[in-house]
Amino acid sequence: MNQSDHGSRKSGAIVRPPTLAATVAVRIRESIFSGEFEQGQGINEQLLARTYKVSRPTVREAIRSLHEDGLVTLEPHRGASVCKLSYDLIEDSYEIRLILEPFALRRSHELGRLTPGILHGMNMVAEEMNLSIAAGDYLGYMRGDHNFHKELVRHCGNDFLVSALRKPQTYSRLSLTTVRVILENLPTSGTDHSPILRPLANGDIEDALGALVAHLESSARVLLSHIPELTSSP
Repeated sequence: MNQSDHGSRKSGAIVRPPTLAATVAVRIRESIFSGEFEQGQGINEQLLARTYKVSRPTVREAIRSLHEDGLVTLEPHRGASVCKLSYDLIEDSYEIRLILEPFALRRSHELGRLTPGILHGMNMVAEEMNLSIAAGDYLGYMRGDHNFHKELVRHCGNDFLVSALRKPQTYSRLSLTTVRVILENLPTSGTDHSPILRPLANGDIEDALGALVAHLESSARVLLSHIPELTSSP
């Protein structure tokens, strides 16, 4: 192998395409977040296989992936159903996020991994969220918020830490998506991410951490006040 070939492989020039099951999982996930599937609703493998024109084993693999994310519950003899939210689940999710997300952000800063390029990308996501709010695109905002917080912790250099936040962040997105009136009631600290990003750009990690905590606490307070809407099922 010549040097240029080695460099190409090392730089990641060859990117594996997502599997069919992963693609189906994305479709189901977005259907859950959009409200097409409701809390506690059963998931029919055969119907999904016909809808997406794939085999049932492919759908089953996609459902297993969603189970790992916490979006789907698997029960013996009953099959798969969409996660059903509860007060404790939401409260516990934010409690974990309030501990781990600031820790992950501090670690990313200390490792010098929040480069100008990464911060620019996060600013772009935050700007897209602001545009979604202005356009009344609630689901677009929630998608952006989820991606922002995933990106915020992704560079901490600890895969176990990132994995530990996977379910709590997913539950937060599901609960925020469920209560669409939330944007009207959520204080600015709950929707505006610039107070987190500005200090990061200036190297002020303490102010950034304070803004992150305020943001998460604000979201949790409003969500927990809407528990009847979050946990009710048809």
